[in-house]
Order: sequence, then structure tokens, then C-alpha cells
Amino acid sequence: MIKLRKYNFFFYLAILLMLSSCQAVSFLQKDQTYLHKNKLKLISKEKIEDKTLLKEELMTFYKQNPNETILWIPRQWFYFIYKDKTTKTSKLMMKAFSQTPTFYNEEASQETAQKMESFLRDKRGFYDARVGFESKKSSQYLTDVQYKINLGNRYHINSLKYECSDPNILKIIEANKMNSFLNNGAPINSSFYDSEKIRITSLLQNNGYAQFNTDNFELKGDSSNYLVNLVLKINTDNNDSIPSKYYVGEITVFTDYYAGQETNKKLDSIKFEGINYYKQLNSFIVNPEILHNSISFRSGDLYNKEVINEVYNKLSQIAIYKFISIRTEYDKNIPNKLNYFIYCYVAENKYSPDIGASLKLVTLSEKEKFFEAGLEGSIYDRIVSDRGDNLNFGGNADIKVNFDKENLYRELNLNTKLDYNYPYPLKSVKISPLYPISSWLVHEDYSKIKNKAITKITASLDHQNFIGNYNITSLNLNFGYNYYSRPEGIQVLFNQAGVNYFASKIIDNSLFNKFQTKSMADFFQTNLLFRNLALSINNDRDNKIFFTNYQVGIELSGLELYLFNEIYDAIYNTDEIWKLSNTVEYAKFVKIDLDIRPKFRLNRNDELAGRLYMGFGSAFNANTLPYVKQFEAEPTNMKLYGEPENLDLVVMLRNHHQNYRFKKEI
Repeated sequence: MIKLRKYNFFFYLAILLMLSSCQAVSFLQKDQTYLHKNKLKLISKEKIEDKTLLKEELMTFYKQNPNETILWIPRQWFYFIYKDKTTKTSKLMMKAFSQTPTFYNEEASQETAQKMESFLRDKRGFYDARVGFESKKSSQYLTDVQYKINLGNRYHINSLKYECSDPNILKIIEANKMNSFLNNGAPINSSFYDSEKIRITSLLQNNGYAQFNTDNFELKGDSSNYLVNLVLKINTDNNDSIPSKYYVGEITVFTDYYAGQETNKKLDSIKFEGINYYKQLNSFIVNPEILHNSISFRSGDLYNKEVINEVYNKLSQIAIYKFISIRTEYDKNIPNKLNYFIYCYVAENKYSPDIGASLKLVTLSEKEKFFEAGLEGSIYDRIVSDRGDNLNFGGNADIKVNFDKENLYRELNLNTKLDYNYPYPLKSVKISPLYPISSWLVHEDYSKIKNKAITKITASLDHQNFIGNYNITSLNLNFGYNYYSRPEGIQVLFNQAGVNYFASKIIDNSLFNKFQTKSMADFFQTNLLFRNLALSINNDRDNKIFFTNYQVGIELSGLELYLFNEIYDAIYNTDEIWKLSNTVEYAKFVKIDLDIRPKFRLNRNDELAGRLYMGFGSAFNANTLPYVKQFEAEPTNMKLYGEPENLDLVVMLRNHHQNYRFKKEI
């Protein structure tokens, strides 16, 4: 009966496909066909640079696109069936499934070819490009169109010269020429020119020219032998367009602003180092001295757009503020001064609670049949004190019962976590390893790193209990910093100090071999100067075709304790290894992992993504790498070759499809 029902399903599906196809064809008039497919054929004697991207750009000029299908049913069929019906079901079908039919139109193809040709000549440096098209019926009712694109030779940049009547502006541009997007040997590409205009505009705005914009450019070129000598002229003849340099005037901060607040009325205020701080509440919701640390420009400073953005980002990290607005006004007495008004919009509620529950029942899986129920909740305090700090406390509990006869088990998980965030680093950050690491990565000085880093303190308690088999309890306390540099796409999460207590209890010893049992022993992890570092780097963020994310993790445990232990043994001529107690050892290990995630865009809808993950962990000082610090080690799928007593190096290489686990005996 089940097989018969399966056959019936395919039979009815085949009938539906036949009917829908016939119905779609029946709506065609004489000499009408549906557009079935658009194709691109690029013809060039030389290698085409960024071929995939070029195709993507040319596809945007299609005047007509073929109709799509849903389960092989043409979407225009739904259009014809339901377009004149007014029932709710018909309207829903029209909105969800229908598509206006695309009847092939030769004039639309001609217009597409002309626009492609203009784009290639005017925007991409193919000055001799020719675009034609050929339409061909793939069936009696369907037409395919192929656009034949003869690119010819592409022109490239031979040289670049800047021209500007203002010597001060020209000096700034020439000093930063090495960062230009218009490099010798690069193909002619209007997007490079647009990027160069934005780069120079930002450069000048960061050097006091607040009113400079991308309309003040003119590009000329002289070509020969497919090479172009470019001249980029910066127009400064119009004094209204390019005024003199601007400077910072008065700075006013409204510390508890809300929409509709009458700022013209007298509000309580204080003046701190030349900046006016206003409040409407009885007391400042955030201490002005704390806000002052976020505002890195002062009256009299040269206008710098980048600094303004940094101030906006830093103030936005204060959780009690819903958003920040920075407005400028020309000083009435001094034309080249800008007065700043910073509005800090306060969130409506100090606390934000959240609660949720989940239920899951799985009965069709061949490997597992289980019931799972969970409960989670959190409370978020947007501001703990007038220092601008915030606190988030949350937890979750879930129970899972597998009732498959061949794999009976019950699992209980309890987790609680407390996160404290202070939107500024402590003064000790200068002697923290975060400073040399971040400065080496982004080449920024201490003041900028300090403005971008925040302090994080985290405490968590986790308990996992496979009832009747084993249970694990872990208590963690970490102190560190989070640093993010937006232009470089680099994020650093650095835990400098912390402790971790791990305790386990094995009930069913048959689940573990000797090595696993040893790695499950209780341990105490200590760190004073370096606990763990998580580094994320986004490479080629402006590349529309290829993008790569690199993630590096480094974790150390017990290094300082190990060094003190060695010094003690050397002084007193002993071989003693320190322990917390007779049953609890100090964990001593190093662990490194690398995660590479490339992504390649194939076309408008498809991407090819990959992942390479590798790492190793090694214990030292007669220690064993703790079970929870191994790479995804699980008793149910762990494969060991023999049972070495002193195994303390674990290396794992993983790609997208398979896991490879290598172990080496030391």
C-alpha cells in the first residue's frame, strides 16, 4: 500500500506538470514565444580579468528575464489561472507563486545589447567592444537568446597625475598617493575611479576640509597602444565649493536626550575641560567624565571626519543609549568653525528581560528517537552604574530523553552565564598583551586601541549529566578585552586572566579507555597574563567575488604556575610538581587552532563555500590534555589506536565533509 501511494504521488505530479505546461502554452498568441534562457558569450584574444564579476555586471542589463519554475511548474501558469479571480486563496496564490509572463521581444534584446556595449566602453575600459545577439527557438514555444560580446583589447593605466590649484590640498594628496586605487598596470575601471574619489574625499575631510565632496573631481586621459595616461584634476576654483580648513568650535553634549526635548530651555549643566554637558534628570545617567573619555576631539582641533565616526562608535557602546546623533552648525562669528551638538538618546527601559521555552520530538530518525524540552531566560541591565557599564545574566536548562531501544540514554544540561561589559579598557591595558598584538595587526597607536577596546568579565557554570553514564561540571571566570577595528575588519577577543575548575564523575567505566579516563580527571586551570586569544580577520572585504575569513585561536594554561614551580624546584633541588590537592591537578597545556572559510561567488544566486579547520593541543610538565580541551572529542565516535599511557598531543584536521583525527605518542 505504501509503494502504491508513492507511485500515485509521482503519477499525479506528472499529470500536474503536463497540464500546467499545456495550460501555459495555450495562453500564447500567434507568433508569441516565452523567453526561455539568456546566455552570455565573451570573446577575447587576451585573458579576461575578473571574468565572473564582469558577467555578473553584464547580466544586470537584461531587459527581459526568463520566467522561473516551482517544482518544474512554470510560474506564469499560476498567473494565468488566478489573475482574474478575487478569492483570498487566489490572491494568496498570485502573491506566493505567480509571475508575470515574459514574452520574447526582439527590441528588448536590442536595447540590452546596446546598454552592455555602452557599459563596456564607458565603464570598464573595453573601448572597442562590440555586442550583438542571436535568438533561437529551443522549442515551438520557447526562445533562447545568446549575447555575443567581442571585448577587444582592454585599456590599462600607464600613469596617474594629480592636478590642483591649491598647493596645500595637492601636498596632502601626493603624500598619500601610495594608497591610490588607480595604480599603474591596472585595467581601466570606473569603480576604481569611484573608489579613488571616495578615498581622496575622506582624506581631505580628515584634514579639515569638511565641505569637500566627490563632485570636485574631473578625470582626463590620453591613450596610446592600449595604455592610458590619467590626469585627475581636483577643482578648487569655486571658493564656495572648497572653503578653507574647518576647525572644531564649541562642543555640547545632551546626556539624557529624548525626542521632543526642549533644549532651548535652561537645563542643568557642567563644563568639563571645555565641553558642556547638559542633563534633564536629577543626576547624570552617565558620568560626564566617562563620556569625556569617549569624545576624542576638542575645541580648536582640525576637523577630522574619521575622529567624528570614532566618537559616534564609542558612545554607541554605552548600552543605556538607544542611539547617538552628532549634528554640526556653522559658528555665527567665525565662518570656518563648526560647533558640535551630541545627542545621546536614552533607552526607554533600564532592564530588558527575555524568556523562552522549546519542545522537540524526533521519531523518524534511524539513529535517534528522542524527546527534548528546554527553558531559557535572561535579564539585561543596560546600565549598572554611572560608569556606563552593563550586565547580562542568563541561563538555560534542557533535558533530552532518547527512547530508542538500542541507544537508551537521558541527558540533562544546565548552564548559567554572567557577562559584565565596561565600554572602556582599564588603564592596565597598556601593559596587557592585547596592546602589542593589536598594534602589530592594525598599526595603531595606544590611544586609538584604547578608544576601541572594551573590558569584559565573564563568569559561567555548566553542568552536563548523561544520567547513568557520566557527568561533567565546569566553573569559569575570565577577565579580558574585546577590540574591533572596522576599516581593517579585524576583531580581537583576548582573555588575559582567569580560572577554570573542571570536575567529572564516571559511572559507566566501559564507555572510556585508559587515555580517556585519565583525560577526564579533575583539574584547575589558572592564567594571569595570557589565557586565550581569538582573532578574526576578514580578507578582501571589497572583493565582490572572492572573500576569506580567517579565525585563529590560542589558549595557554598554567604557564606562570609552571615557571614558578620550576624556579622553586631549582632553588630547593626537588622534583615536586605542584597540585591543588591530591586529586586535583593544575592543568598545563597549549592549544592552537586555525579556521579558514573561503567563499567564491559563482553567479547572482550561487556561492561556493569551503572550510579548513586544523589545530593541535599539547600538555606539558607530565600533564594530560583535559578531555574538554580536546578537539570535538566524544566517547561515542572517538577512535584511538591502542591505549598509550602518556598520550598528550592531539592533532585534528577537518574539512567540510570529513573529520580526520591524528594522534601521536610522545
